[in-house]
Parts: sequence; C-alpha cells; structure tokens
Amino acid sequence: MAKLAEQHGFLENNSLGSYISVHPVLMVFGVIGGLLIAEKIEIMNRFLIFRRVPVSYPILVTILTGIVSLSLGYAVGLAVLRYAGTGLIATAGLLFMWFMVSRRNPGNVWVKLIMGSALAAFSIGSIAESMISATKSPAVALLLLSFPIIYILGERIELGLMRNISKSTMKLLVFSSAVIPFILFASSLYGRTLAGRILFDASIVFVLIMVITSIKFDPSTRKMKVSGKLQSFMQSGIISSYIWLLTGIFLYLMQVNVERGFMDPATHSIALGFIGLFIIAHSPIIFPLTLKLKADTSRVTKFPIYAMNIAVFLRVGGDLISMKYGVGNLMAYSSVYMLIIAIVLFFFNILRIRQSPGTESKGMARNIT
Repeated sequence: MAKLAEQHGFLENNSLGSYISVHPVLMVFGVIGGLLIAEKIEIMNRFLIFRRVPVSYPILVTILTGIVSLSLGYAVGLAVLRYAGTGLIATAGLLFMWFMVSRRNPGNVWVKLIMGSALAAFSIGSIAESMISATKSPAVALLLLSFPIIYILGERIELGLMRNISKSTMKLLVFSSAVIPFILFASSLYGRTLAGRILFDASIVFVLIMVITSIKFDPSTRKMKVSGKLQSFMQSGIISSYIWLLTGIFLYLMQVNVERGFMDPATHSIALGFIGLFIIAHSPIIFPLTLKLKADTSRVTKFPIYAMNIAVFLRVGGDLISMKYGVGNLMAYSSVYMLIIAIVLFFFNILRIRQSPGTESKGMARNIT
C-alpha cells in the first residue's frame, strides 16, 4: 500500500515504501510457498530422511529462516544476510523438489516432473533474487512467478489427464516446464540487452505452451455450464484466472519488447489475478482439508471471486490508464482497499461453509461423489 501510494502520488517521502524489495520475497516464498507446503505437510511427515526425520522438518526450518534472513538483508542492507537467506530458501526448494519427484510420493510421473520443475524455479528464483530484486527486473519477477505458474498448471494438467493427453504432449509439457526457469535466469543475467530479450521471449513461448495445453484439457473449460454451487464457484475462479494469466503474459511482452511501464500491471495480473483467484477458487477444498474442518460446500458464495476480479481490474487497469490519465492513479490505489475486501470475504467464505463437529456435511459428500 505504501509503495503504491508513492507511485501514484498519494504520499511523498515514504520510508515504508523503500522496503518494497521485501514484498516479492514474502509473497512468493512465504505466502505461496508456505501454502503449498501446508497442503503437502501430512504426506511430507511420512517421507523420512535417514529413516527417522520427516522431510517437512528441514523444509520448514530452512524456508522460515531463509525468508527472515533474506528480508532482513534487504531491510538493513547486509549482503551476507541476503545471500545466506537465498541459500536457505534454495535448500528448502531442493528438499521439496526431492520429495515431489520421489517414487515414494504417489502420482503420475510426468506430473511429478512438472511439479519438480516448479520447485527448481523456486530455488533458482531465490538465487536470482539475491542478485537483482524482482522489483527491478522483469526476468527475475517472472522467474519468481514461474514457480506458482508451473505448479498450478501442473495440478490442472494432472486433472486434464482424464481427457487422454498424449504421451508426446506430456513430454513437451515436461520439457517446457524444465527449461522455463533456466531461460529466465539466463535472461536476468543479460538484462536489457538483445540477448536478454530473446531469452525472455523464448521463455514466454514455453509458458504459453503450458498455458494453452492446460486450458485445452482443463475439466473446468470443457463445458461452460456446470451443476452444483461448488463446481460453479471453482469454474468461475479458474476461468477468470486463465484470462488474467494471459493478460499478464502479454503485458510482460510489452514491457520487455516495446516500452517500460508495463511491469507492475503484468506482475499483478499474474500474482493477484491468476494465483490469487486460483487460491480462492480452491479454498473451499484446500482449507477445510488442511485445517481438519468439516464443510458444507453448498453454502459457498462467489463474492470473494467477484471482489478479487474487481481488485485486479482496478490495479491493472489503473496502472495502465495512469500512463495518460490521472483517474488511473485513483483506480490503482483503490485496488488495495478492494483487495482487503476480497480477503475478508475469502475468510468469511471459509467460516460460512464450516460446520460444527458432529454435523454431517451433505454438501461435501455430494461434491466428493
């Protein structure tokens, strides 16, 4: 909020906004990384290292310590803390990747390799972040975002397997997911040079291969009209998120190949529009299971999805309009308050579907069936 207010002329000499470099660290490694770890924590606890230590223990210790160290490194300007934090976060990513691709972890081997590529992006992204902040480099920003992008698309592709994705297509998807983080890392090293732009554009080609294939085979895009409140809720969020992802990719191409000024709307189109809406769309399933809550998903409401879409529209549209018209500044800054409303409605939705212990969950039973 502080940095956005400064960018759009609502605050001056804002000391809090100077810590914006910490923002992508907390959001990507802390919020998104933490959520995905929490989702897998029970299976991780059965994955033992040296036959006695659950892999979740070193993952949690290294990622939490790494985030604190990297954030403090930015805050106080100590490179040694930044590099130490990077090493710890990268270690957490590699441990998570080991668990994900292991034969002891059940699942389709192709999908596990895609998830492993996402976690490679997690580790490589932390290294790139220690060299140049994601707030200053489109390649580093997209590299950080490629971790959740590949991971989420991997989950959707896993669901799409029921529509008979061919073996050759799966090989292409695995190859695409594997090269994306390495190409983006190389692009970040070359910066704004011609080689950097070519590498960046090449990464976008592979991202689009994954996105278009995912949309083609995703059960949520198979038919526009679905039965059941939960199914309709999830479909609305998923389709909206695909639209914002494609918008963000286009804006990144504009930023790198046409002119500056598109990085903020590109980043938030993906971070809020794609990732945020995917989290909301799956929240009636993920959070009750993770928190061991009984839930009646027939009580779910689409208000969080509507609010998040409005917030993303105000942020992305406001950033773009503000290039020529002052009203865009107000739109972009007001998006923060709409985002807060979306978060409140998100938690309200979880409380709304929650059932007291001993109550039979007809909605959940029907939806699982």
